[in-house]
This record gives sequence, structure tokens and C-alpha cells, in this order.
Amino acid sequence: MKKGLFILSLLLSCSLWSAAAQDLIVKKDGTRVEAKVLEIGEKDIKYKKASHLDGPTYLVSVANVVCIRFEDGSTDIFS
Repeated sequence: MKKGLFILSLLLSCSLWSAAAQDLIVKKDGTRVEAKVLEIGEKDIKYKKASHLDGPTYLVSVANVVCIRFEDGSTDIFS
């Protein structure tokens, strides 16, 4: 029950969060990463940190992500 409420609160915070000029990745552990999402694959998401777009490309497992809020306001929710 607590896990369900935690995930629900993350989903709500993801939908209410306003990221100005970048995408926002919300992980299951509650971590938020301001990033530019480059690619969403079946297992991994490739992104660059918003603070360093010329830097390295990072990978995060789709299984560890709750949702992504894109700079245009749209949201992808992962289950």
C-alpha cells in the first residue's frame, strides 16, 4: 500500500513539475534529473544532463524510471 502511494505521489509530482528548457526524468527512488532525453529504447533511456549538454551520454534503465516530463509539457509514464 505504501509503495502504491509513493508511486502515485511521484506521478503527481511529475505531472505538476514545470521544467523550463529541459526534460525531467523522475526515477523510482525519487531522484529527479534535469536532462535532454536523446533516445528511449525498450530497456534503456539515453540522456545528457541539462547542466552539461556537451558532456557524456548517460543511460538509465526504463525499469528505474517512473516518468519523463518533456520540455513541451508532454509526459511519458512507465510502469
